[in-house]
Amino acid sequence: MPSEFFISGFSDSGPVPVSRPSLLEIRGGELRYLAKIELNRFEFGLQDRTQGRDTEASRGIAKALEIAGKLSHPRAKQRALSYNPREGQEHCPHCWVFFGNKHALHFTDNPGGEAETAHCHECNSQYQVPKA
Repeated sequence: MPSEFFISGFSDSGPVPVSRPSLLEIRGGELRYLAKIELNRFEFGLQDRTQGRDTEASRGIAKALEIAGKLSHPRAKQRALSYNPREGQEHCPHCWVFFGNKHALHFTDNPGGEAETAHCHECNSQYQVPKA
């Protein structure tokens, strides 16, 4: 007799095999994490620029201001939290968070085969992403 409680992944006939995560689940999860790191870079850059410190983050903000004309922390935060790459159409977390632009990432295999490098030709950002 079946139980009134059901635990996902199990059945009366034994455990159900768990499928491997898809390429999008692996890449997408890592890229969403990287979008949040880009938001941190944005926030640190704003803070450093406000305090007059010459750091890589503040120079990144200055360069973004030259390109975009204006920057908005609430918009950058909204974009970072809503970053949602689609399989085959992954876009650059940096360009998305800082400017709201969807520039394609180009993936190349790394020697060793455990990771690949995602490169944006627009801003020259590079990210290490685990392979599926």
